[in-house]
Amino acid sequence: MSGILPIAVPAGIALLSAVLGFYQWRRTQAATKQLEQEKLQHQRDVLAWEKEKLALTREGEREQAEQAAKAERAREIEQARRSERDRVRTARRESTTDAELAREYRKTLARQLKSVKILDMSRPLDLEEVYVQLAVREQPGRFAREREVRRLAEDDPGDHLLGPAPERQPISTVHPDEALRRHQRIVVLGDPGSGKTTMLRHLALREARHGAEPPVYVELRKFVDSGVADLMSYVEHVLAEDYRFDGAARFLDESFTRGGAALLLDGLDEVLGGATAEAAAAEYDRIVDDVDRIAVRHPNLLIAVTCRRAGWRPALSSFTTLEVVDFTWEHIGQFVDNWFKDQPVRGRQLKQALSENLRMQALATNPLVLSLIAIVFERELELPERRAELYNRCAEVMLREWDAHRGIRRFGKFTTDRKRDLLQEVAWRFHLMGKRYFPEAELLGVIADYLPTIGIPAGENEAILAEIAAQYGLLKEQAHGWYGFLHLTVQEYFAAVSAAARGGDCVDHVVRHRHDPWWEEVLVLQAGLLPDATGLLREVLGWRGRRRREDDVLRGDLVLAAQCLVGTPRIEDASLRAEIIAEVRNALVKAPSPFHRERAAAALVGIGTSDSTAAARDLLFDLGVPQEVRAAVVLAYCGSSDERARRDVDRLLAEGIGRHGEEVVGAALKAASDAGRITSVAPLVKIFQEAESVGLRGIAATDIAAIGDWSAVPVPRDEVERLAGAMTLLTGNPVVTVSAESAPDVLTRADVHWSAKWWCVRSLDREVVPREVFERLYERADVDERTRIALATALTLRGEARFAPDLVDAIRRAIVPPVVVVADLGNSRLLGPRELWTWICQALHSVGDKSVFPHLLDLLEQEVRGQSSSAYNLSIVIQAAAVFGEDALCRKILDMASADAEVLYSVPDWSAAITPTTVPAAVGALEAHDTRLIKPHVVVEVFRNLGRVARDARSARWVWRASAGQGRWVSRQGFQALHAICRRGRFRLFPDGRVEDLPI
Repeated sequence: MSGILPIAVPAGIALLSAVLGFYQWRRTQAATKQLEQEKLQHQRDVLAWEKEKLALTREGEREQAEQAAKAERAREIEQARRSERDRVRTARRESTTDAELAREYRKTLARQLKSVKILDMSRPLDLEEVYVQLAVREQPGRFAREREVRRLAEDDPGDHLLGPAPERQPISTVHPDEALRRHQRIVVLGDPGSGKTTMLRHLALREARHGAEPPVYVELRKFVDSGVADLMSYVEHVLAEDYRFDGAARFLDESFTRGGAALLLDGLDEVLGGATAEAAAAEYDRIVDDVDRIAVRHPNLLIAVTCRRAGWRPALSSFTTLEVVDFTWEHIGQFVDNWFKDQPVRGRQLKQALSENLRMQALATNPLVLSLIAIVFERELELPERRAELYNRCAEVMLREWDAHRGIRRFGKFTTDRKRDLLQEVAWRFHLMGKRYFPEAELLGVIADYLPTIGIPAGENEAILAEIAAQYGLLKEQAHGWYGFLHLTVQEYFAAVSAAARGGDCVDHVVRHRHDPWWEEVLVLQAGLLPDATGLLREVLGWRGRRRREDDVLRGDLVLAAQCLVGTPRIEDASLRAEIIAEVRNALVKAPSPFHRERAAAALVGIGTSDSTAAARDLLFDLGVPQEVRAAVVLAYCGSSDERARRDVDRLLAEGIGRHGEEVVGAALKAASDAGRITSVAPLVKIFQEAESVGLRGIAATDIAAIGDWSAVPVPRDEVERLAGAMTLLTGNPVVTVSAESAPDVLTRADVHWSAKWWCVRSLDREVVPREVFERLYERADVDERTRIALATALTLRGEARFAPDLVDAIRRAIVPPVVVVADLGNSRLLGPRELWTWICQALHSVGDKSVFPHLLDLLEQEVRGQSSSAYNLSIVIQAAAVFGEDALCRKILDMASADAEVLYSVPDWSAAITPTTVPAAVGALEAHDTRLIKPHVVVEVFRNLGRVARDARSARWVWRASAGQGRWVSRQGFQALHAICRRGRFRLFPDGRVEDLPI
């Protein structure tokens, strides 16, 4: 065994090695075979991919070939179409004259210009139906006079709280078409939304229809976007492509050379786009150079360019710079009438709503904002109950939507939201300082403080200010180095938003100054912005724990709290709203004067909740409630768009005087007339027959005559017409509607009273009729002498000093009498308007002519010697002489009143001599006489004139005492004057005679 073992072991090892080697060989063989198979499969896959790639390539080449063939066929078709079009054009050119092409161009252009769409309106408007003729004025200096703005910036803000923007340099206004023909080259500047584009479109439309040559209207933004090298090439391209005006280049050259053609270029400021400020400026300069070249090449061409005032960079040296004039109240009324042409009742309701809100009126002088107000009123059948909502909408339109809707892009350094935040910061800071206008240096400081809070260097403040002023118009330069918001309303709104967002001390500050006119609107707006107005309202009402402060003689705390409820603020203490409504109702019933009563009624109706409306209606139809209280509720309904209020008024008219009394029915008649809902003569005839007062019968007669349905009038027509005519003249309204076109016929009619012709001329004067119209009328031989004086007065107010001698002579020789008797009613006479001499003196004063003044002084001396014909005549003389504002005259009149009790007691207009400097002397004279002996109409004039200028506690106390025990008409005027004096003097008067100054 031991011998076998050494042999067996090596043999086993060898066998094992052989087995392992064979196994390894078999594995290698299998791996090699697998590798060969994979290699072969890869070769097959590569071959298949190559085949597929080749197929795809061939398919792509085939598709490319097909596409190339299609493109070639398309090119051939287009070439054929182009050739056919060229052939047609050539044929048409051979058969059509340039005059025929021009006529077609005129028609197409007029059709395009006729429709306008504002913001997101669902329907376009007819430009000819809605357009209100704007006026423009020359700009010898770019802005308001600096000294005027500086004075306003330093004045007591209450003095110009609701006043207009600072007076511009006095200069006449003209219509744009007249200005274009007078100056030939004009640049018309205006704020955003001031109506520049609409004005230019209307001018283009008129030229397209009536001009000697067809006009060219160009939106400069579209020219820039087109990429065309120069303006004339763009115009030629547009006329050829869009209007199929073949040979446009030749025709334009001939038309521009002949003269009479107009090139109207809209939106020079709208080219200020681009990625950088430098690019925007370069684009602006390029277009200015283009316009200059066209002006030099065509000296007979009329050219008008529009531009935002802040975006204007003085250029175009051969052009006259003009500015658009804001809408007047007459313009606003005409615009609303045009807008609601098919809904006249709605139009009258909107005008009534605007007439009762001076702040909204101020905003409505901007045509874009007025359009927005009309859109909101048309859609929602009322204006938003929360004024803040409307103001917010206006701000959004100015900041975002106006440019966006027209596809205008402007270069900007930061977002619109940040700009809004900045405007709120500016409004709050300067409202705290009591500044309506502020120096540029102070404004830049405020902006510099704000910018780092949003990651922008303070040094960018000048660029940011320039951007905001140029692009949005909410904050603008008012004079060189002086800025202000578009209107005080805008500043108040942004200040209220800022205070509500800041909360705490800022809200407390506003509440503490609640009776300061400067903060009153901010408080009312803020009430609707707070998450809970409970604390604010309790502060306004004077609650201190369980004790409440005494209110002033005007019930200022209660009225202000009620005004805060108009915006339906959120009040967690629900009982507080009911408490205020109940207290207002009680104040209405127990009001000591018509002034208190009417304020309380307006507050109760204005709150607009179901509870307040129910309280007002309960009073209205409770026959046990005094007529004057119920009448006050009816008058508060005036302008209301609420259907129930309208039904209530109709019910009062139907039930008549026998049930409700003259005062209530008279108020209902006024409410219905203001709403334009008097369409039947039946209730009017009933009032005419039942009423005892001449005034109410006259109003009914006027409405009957306006309807003209005499078949349903059972009373003598001549009686109605006589009283209606007397009332129309008494109120200073023309008997007939007059326009520049109808004036020659109206002013030469023998059946129109001469004083009515005067008021026709005054209505033309208010409508900014061109000077030439008045001159042509003045030269007509068939115009009577008194009417000619009226025309001379209108011309003098337009700077024509050559007519001044005629006006002086008219007063010296009494060609125009101081008093006009418009109707003799047997036991009384209706005396017409007393402003005729005053209007003449205003015209003389406007041209610096005071030569009539000595004559007026002589008339006063005659009164002193007892030689005047009547106190009424003397009153007219005083009123006219007071126009000149001579301090010596004012003191002479006051001396006369002090020395002669009969003058103080009986002459209505001696108080016209009350000026800021003569208030102490006037009040002294009044205190020295028995107020009870002063005739009521004289007391009313004293109240009015003290209310116009006084600001001291002594005047306020005298007015308060003098109002006690007076009739309702006199008392109303007294408390209105007291309200004005306290607001101006910034103090409150309490029932015990105590005066409390408002916080500074």
